[in-house]
Amino acid sequence: MSNPISLIHTSYILCFLIVRVAAADNNNGDFNYTAPDAVVLRNRDCQTLLQHNRTLYQEIVYKGHITNYYGSPDADAQLVAITYTGCVKVCGNHWKNDTQTTLDLLLDWILPALGLITQMPWESNRNSVTGIWLARWIGSPIAALTFCLWDVKIAGRCSKLVNLSTKYRYRAYHSEVLRAETEAQEERVAFGEARDKFYILLVMNQFELKASAENYLTPEELINACERALYGKGVVNGVDLVAERRRIADDLRDRRKRGVVPIFLGMGGFFFAMAVAIRKAFSPGEGNGASAFNVGLGMLVGWLPVLYLAAVVDNDHDNKPEFAHAFSKLVSTCHKDGEFISIFGHGEGQGRGRWHYGISQTLMNRVENEFLREWKKRGVINWMTLSTASPVTERKVEFGHWRMIEPLVSSFIIVNGISSGAFILAYFTPPVGLAWRSAAYLTCLSLATLIFIIDIILFKVVRHTFTTPSTRINHGPVYKFFKSPSFRTWANYFLTLLEVLNNLILCLLVIAMAGGLFNFCAGAAVDRGGPGGGLVILNSSEFYMKYFDVTGYYEIGIMPGMLLMGISSLYLIEQWATQSFLWARNDDSAMIGWKRTRRWKWFYTLGGILESGESLGWFM
Repeated sequence: MSNPISLIHTSYILCFLIVRVAAADNNNGDFNYTAPDAVVLRNRDCQTLLQHNRTLYQEIVYKGHITNYYGSPDADAQLVAITYTGCVKVCGNHWKNDTQTTLDLLLDWILPALGLITQMPWESNRNSVTGIWLARWIGSPIAALTFCLWDVKIAGRCSKLVNLSTKYRYRAYHSEVLRAETEAQEERVAFGEARDKFYILLVMNQFELKASAENYLTPEELINACERALYGKGVVNGVDLVAERRRIADDLRDRRKRGVVPIFLGMGGFFFAMAVAIRKAFSPGEGNGASAFNVGLGMLVGWLPVLYLAAVVDNDHDNKPEFAHAFSKLVSTCHKDGEFISIFGHGEGQGRGRWHYGISQTLMNRVENEFLREWKKRGVINWMTLSTASPVTERKVEFGHWRMIEPLVSSFIIVNGISSGAFILAYFTPPVGLAWRSAAYLTCLSLATLIFIIDIILFKVVRHTFTTPSTRINHGPVYKFFKSPSFRTWANYFLTLLEVLNNLILCLLVIAMAGGLFNFCAGAAVDRGGPGGGLVILNSSEFYMKYFDVTGYYEIGIMPGMLLMGISSLYLIEQWATQSFLWARNDDSAMIGWKRTRRWKWFYTLGGILESGESLGWFM
């Protein structure tokens, strides 16, 4: 996995060079640029010059309306609002940046963000697609987060099914009587078997279904074989299903990537940097809104910790082909004579693969539709009955469900709600209007939204594998074209190109901010069609807060995004904590975690009231 590490090393070197260049620029004088009046120097402090030389200021003063300016005689004496042409004439059209601003940007956002990116669920020995995954996670955060949250939802439902599958000892409400529903050893065995089957189902959901397997088994046969492999007991084609599931589940847990402490340290570093940057933005005397612009960049990528947590709730595994082979072998064993069929391909979950849905929803739907009545009576589902029951006519592998709406809408609100704060900060920091920086923020957000819309529209349009042949209707050539594998391939290439483009725009934006490329007349000017070709304001952040009332806009831009970021992160941490018993190393510690989870979920859902609309729920 050399590609992401090389990328990070290159980024560190680039950041170091930017800092050195900024420091050298501050020490070496001008840029050999000569303005029309031959008096412009790179180190000139135009704000101080124009505040003391009001005669010169009156020659280039902006005479149009200044949005959100609450003037007074004292304010007018300090205000430096000049035209774009006047700025070029007196200050020069070159950029300037100080080392401190570059270091703040580097320490507040670049390094913490790179720290999170390096801990994303990369996969060993697949260097050829590492760049594509990076482009998808960063260039299309709404679509990537949608499928990550879908995986989290599947993991939560798997943990519910373990609770649904196991009897347990419980204390009656307001009673000291301990009611033993089953012997302790039987309880432990039943819990261990349920934990194995649903942890396997959880990880199995991360893998794509290979199109070539459709040549060897129908959708009905695939679903029936999966149910028999996961829920059945006894020896099938020479394989003890319970023992084989235990072996695979133990292997999955042993190979599972650990490291909860680095995960939360990385999160803590990001949020600490954000808190420091926000404090600077609201503190007077920072100068020219530089801290607010740094916070804006942080808000633009503020969805990154949420995406990061959603991707590592089910922390990924190495040796993906090995597990795909184990799952294929287990399911093949339960199909006819047990001849091996390569059913599962690469791991495409956690936002890696486009339009990846998985098979878990199909298998869990039957539990809800056909066996829910027993659960409502507080009974234990008879999984043997489910695994041997005759399949429903025309069963099919699902590639979409109404439950997908929840992660879809949540992702759209989270990313847009957080990133829009960056545009608000840049747009309403004086001079108020659309400048290069706010336009760059808006471009990144708009492109991510466009990719998401196209992605979701095509989710139900492109052809998926394992469709039921007898249900296919003879459609026209246009319909067949949109369902064809070639259209799916070209649509994937097109969206990948847009994601790479969005990544490049974001990288150029970071480089431009670190190098001070927005801190010159053309970059800072707004209302380019107004008097003098536009408006440039050269005042301190203290002046902005006093006479432009930017504090209110800063709060509108920062607080909603911070709330979304905090609530989303806490939700995902709660999901990780309440699902962790699935991948605990042994059954004893897992049972302790499961009972704690059951108590917490009962309290969290107000005794199950908040889960009244769910087919699967937690109960005490």
